[in-house]
Amino acid sequence: MHSLPVSDRYVQLGLYIVAAVGLLFGARMAYKFGAEMSFEHGVFLVLVAVLSALVLPVRDVIAANGWRSTAKGCTYVLAPLLIFGEFFSHLGYTFGQRDGNVSTAIHQTVALKEQGESLAEAKASLTRWQQRLADLEKRNAWMPTVTADGLRADLAAMEGDRIFARSRQCANVTVPESRAFCDRRAALQSRIAGMEERKDLTDRIEAARAIIDRQRDKVATAAKFENGHSAVVAQTTAFAKLYTMSLTPDAGSLDGVKMAIGVFIALLATIVPPAALTLACRMGRRPEDDITPANDTAPPIVQASVARETPSAAGSTVIRTIADNREVWAAIRKALDQPKAA
Repeated sequence: MHSLPVSDRYVQLGLYIVAAVGLLFGARMAYKFGAEMSFEHGVFLVLVAVLSALVLPVRDVIAANGWRSTAKGCTYVLAPLLIFGEFFSHLGYTFGQRDGNVSTAIHQTVALKEQGESLAEAKASLTRWQQRLADLEKRNAWMPTVTADGLRADLAAMEGDRIFARSRQCANVTVPESRAFCDRRAALQSRIAGMEERKDLTDRIEAARAIIDRQRDKVATAAKFENGHSAVVAQTTAFAKLYTMSLTPDAGSLDGVKMAIGVFIALLATIVPPAALTLACRMGRRPEDDITPANDTAPPIVQASVARETPSAAGSTVIRTIADNREVWAAIRKALDQPKAA
């Protein structure tokens, strides 16, 4: 590790923050997707998300310590498995959320349509009953001057008359007096029936008005807040139009674009945390920290060699590199072999 300039430290801190936030919400998405199967799946996918973010920084540490085979295993086996595992969990979560958004919009659209149809039916019923009431009152101009209770009282008084009893409740009319009496009674009964119909129509009109008031408020609220708009549908349609260069893309193009967008979002959610964390960790390392010996079994003097600068007495610097150490080692071996040749 080496000290970074102040500006670079802020950049590194920003990368750490991006990595932490991305890992937090990435793990949350992985858990929510896995929890739909079981709690255990959710916890396991959280662990996969955490390890996928850590695997590349850990790989750098392993490589810096000279464990090349282990570093290669992390690079070519472990990292792809973990990252692809997290990608598939994000893919499932993203597709689920986008499909849920579309389904909610469809449900809201259907509900709004049904509410609009119910309002239209209530208005039609109100108009029909108002027309029937107007026609009834037009045919019977006397209605506003009497009440149904008053007419019923008149009917009860007539039924107490001796003529009513003599005619056997107007079932056996034999004399003109009884006929006139029973005709008046029938007319009174007709008026009572008309008043009852008038009351029924009035009640229906009031009920229809109440329904219309309620439905009008519901429709206005739904049209304002739940009008079935879906950002997913709008985005998919827009990209499909650009892709097909047509204002009316076919269903196949819409499905393909929707899938491509979902894959792209899931890929971003998978890549951002490990990429940010790896960049932040590598900002604190020197380039020579990543140099490892070409041969794991090389002598310790070669394995420990790194590029560094040492000030000389004259103020110049002597740069020692791995290549320099290899030349020194070759000279030592040559010097040791010379006595044997003599």
